[in-house]
Amino acid sequence: MLAINHFLRSTVVLLAQALMLDTRGGLGWLDMLQVIGDSFAASPLVNCELEALRFRRADIEAAVSKRQSRQQCRRVTTIRDHRGMARYIAC
Repeated sequence: MLAINHFLRSTVVLLAQALMLDTRGGLGWLDMLQVIGDSFAASPLVNCELEALRFRRADIEAAVSKRQSRQQCRRVTTIRDHRGMARYIAC
């Protein structure tokens, strides 16, 4: 479950970064969402987020609280360090 939550959290962070970069590049909000939605990056999770973002809804709720996220990140890094895994695995 930790790996899945880490993957989902990373996906949403990457979506936010892509939208920020596109906005700074001068692309229109709806155009950006359309391009992302039509790309290979459009997983069911991304499409769910895009639908809410199309209407810029303010009622988007996090699936995991900040507290839970911090705890999961600590677990991931503890497992990584204990097993001698690569340092690029981070939260």
